Amino acid sequence: MPVAQAEGIEAYVQEHCYRVPYFDALYYLRNADALTAIGSNDPTYAASKIFPYILARRPMLLIFHEQSLVLDFARQASVGLRFSFSGPEDIVPLAEEVHRRWFVEGGRYAYTAFDEKMIAPFTAATLTGKLAAVFDEAVASAAKP
Repeated sequence: MPVAQAEGIEAYVQEHCYRVPYFDALYYLRNADALTAIGSNDPTYAASKIFPYILARRPMLLIFHEQSLVLDFARQASVGLRFSFSGPEDIVPLAEEVHRRWFVEGGRYAYTAFDEKMIAPFTAATLTGKLAAVFDEAVASAAKP
């Protein structure tokens, strides 16, 4: 049984229980009403797909350990509605605050533009330019007598 159905929230969640091809995932991110990014109790956990989430420009709920680098980056770039926790004792008050701000106060409908300068070093154009510069340097070195 899918998780959403087991939890009684299937009316609110569209669940896919299979791996989604990359370009399909980008389509789903861009066309979602809102996105959630949830970390772990490990403060070193890094969400590897956070940049496509951010670049989808959708309302986003982020819940990460208070020492998470993802949360720190999200704060600096003004990404999404951010919540943090430090341990199990935070679960109930965190759930109440998320419920209030995301559902009751409508945070799930509010997209806030992020600081694009924070993302610039991680874009395909920037990274491709760096890779091309490495190749140019290699070719120039090989051409020297």
